[in-house]
Amino acid sequence: MKSLRPVIALLIAACLIVAACESDAPSSPTATATPPTREPTAPLVSAPSPSPSPSPTATAAPAPTPTQSPPPFIPIPSPPRGDPREIAARLRLKQERPIPPLPRRETDYQTGREETFNILDLDGRKSFTIDAELRFVSPNAYFYVQKGRSVSGQSLEQSARELEEKIIPAVKRLANPSWQPGAGLDSRISILHGDIPGLAGYFNPLDELPKEVNRFTNQRPMVYINVALIVPGTPQYFATLTHELQHAAQAQADPNEESWIQEGASEYLAEAAGYPVSLYPFFLRQPDTQLTTWADELSNTGANYGAAHLFMRYLAKRFGPEAIIALVTDPKQSVESVNAFLRTRGVAGGLDEVMIDFAVQNYLDPAYGRSTISVGGAQEVAIAQRIAQAGSYRGQVRQYAADYIEIAPLQAESRLTIEAPAVTPLLPLTPPSGRFVWWSNRGDNIDSKLTAQFDLTRVTQATLQLKLWYDLERLYDYAYVMASKDGGKTWEILQGRHTTAEDPIGQSFGHGYTGRSGGGQQAAWVDESIDLSAYAGRTILLRFELVGDGGINNHGFAIDDIRIAAVNFSDDVESPGNWQAEGFVRTDNRVPQRLAARLIALGERRTVLDIALDDQNRGGIFLAPGVRYILVIVATAPATSVPVEYAYTVR
Repeated sequence: MKSLRPVIALLIAACLIVAACESDAPSSPTATATPPTREPTAPLVSAPSPSPSPSPTATAAPAPTPTQSPPPFIPIPSPPRGDPREIAARLRLKQERPIPPLPRRETDYQTGREETFNILDLDGRKSFTIDAELRFVSPNAYFYVQKGRSVSGQSLEQSARELEEKIIPAVKRLANPSWQPGAGLDSRISILHGDIPGLAGYFNPLDELPKEVNRFTNQRPMVYINVALIVPGTPQYFATLTHELQHAAQAQADPNEESWIQEGASEYLAEAAGYPVSLYPFFLRQPDTQLTTWADELSNTGANYGAAHLFMRYLAKRFGPEAIIALVTDPKQSVESVNAFLRTRGVAGGLDEVMIDFAVQNYLDPAYGRSTISVGGAQEVAIAQRIAQAGSYRGQVRQYAADYIEIAPLQAESRLTIEAPAVTPLLPLTPPSGRFVWWSNRGDNIDSKLTAQFDLTRVTQATLQLKLWYDLERLYDYAYVMASKDGGKTWEILQGRHTTAEDPIGQSFGHGYTGRSGGGQQAAWVDESIDLSAYAGRTILLRFELVGDGGINNHGFAIDDIRIAAVNFSDDVESPGNWQAEGFVRTDNRVPQRLAARLIALGERRTVLDIALDDQNRGGIFLAPGVRYILVIVATAPATSVPVEYAYTVR
């Protein structure tokens, strides 16, 4: 469970190079340079022909015909969150009692102290060590510098003063009022300045756990700053440090919160404290970026940071800055946490209801009234499609994301109609047999289990055969097949044809499944075979378990067609059987799809019109002649990151 909370270096570097990292906060100066070049928007559609075909990953389930009564949707519960000390005790140490927490220590280190620290190369997926010297001590922090790295004492002293006088008070005021920099484990937090590959900085809550949990923990609260990119004592340094310390504060209040809320709160906090934050233009250039998920590759996360940041800015603008404190400290996670807060503000529809408002706001005023923002025109939201005349068109949008379609002035009054499926796939797969599969659920820091008992007392050998499909963050999230011969007191992880023992960063507990099944760009069903002969003559518990880390979650882990021929067991998952599910969901791969749409009439005065859509995602509105419009379309569906196709017609 890595739980890393990084600020990505490549995007920060790009912003620094073009001098676009000017603060959005009211107290900061305006930016004076242009950010990275805008990607070209979709070409003007000059004929009433369909838009280009969508990518093959955008497979939307067709809506049921009016003559059929569709089966009810299967509810998807919140996944159980993992306890790293319990999981490591059970799977690594083979003991029932959780590993005890680190004891508190009251340190008072003096400058000149030298130590060796573990560093994670997040992009390279490996760990290494560096030697560092303690160069400065403040009331709440130790400032370490990697040996051989030149960092001036004056810049460290200036950074310490900013930390104590401004950053720590801001984190407590705007994120977690009860935050302790030492996390209750030490008298101070350690800030290590060194060569941190691929990142501007990061915070790793695993550092606050014993080595029995992860062999690369530093066993103290820490923040890491890449001095090859960020110079101590500069506004960019203060922004990065504030961002990472918000993660430290949230880890004390809600260690299981998902990345999009974590990162959005960190970006918002750095901005609110008056420091430069500048990743939101990446989102404005890619507004079809799902708010509630996170990209698997660091180089693709700029739009994720921007989306999360602007959403937190939107909540704070609409409901007050207490919205951020509520999300940081709420023990619930992700959409459930946002929904709980919005209900306290009278928004019964929760995140699904405010997404369309958020999308409209991002077109009308992405600066949210902050006159200090000036980023060379990149504030304009990218247009997905431009329509020049009447006709029928198609598009595709991700969940919790938006498409913006420009409709040129038409000569006569016209009717705009929209339609989309009312059902969408939960996963980008087709069950190998029947309708149902067992699915692990998805989320950060989850621990989902599926367990059943099998009687092997009358056989001398046995083999488990099944079909697997998985899309997991490689080398960070692992799924396992395991067996217990003592009623669940201890567990043995089993090796299969598709498992791996690869574990360069201490995330795995044994042979497991990670990455994508089938080895391609898209996950595929694979046939798995696991020898159970070592358990012949016994009654055993068989378990599938997914242990997810705290940074990124992909589609998850799915199971179908489970067989143990030696005992005549065959399960095609078309019925629940005798399985005990803790987080796993028996799903028919269907979730309800909702679409929301607004029309922005452009001119001297911009007018926003709601487009009422029925429960089958169908509706329309009249277009006045001679008016240019922006059609805003937002999709929301629970638990999935499969995009949805939609159609619209102008007649």
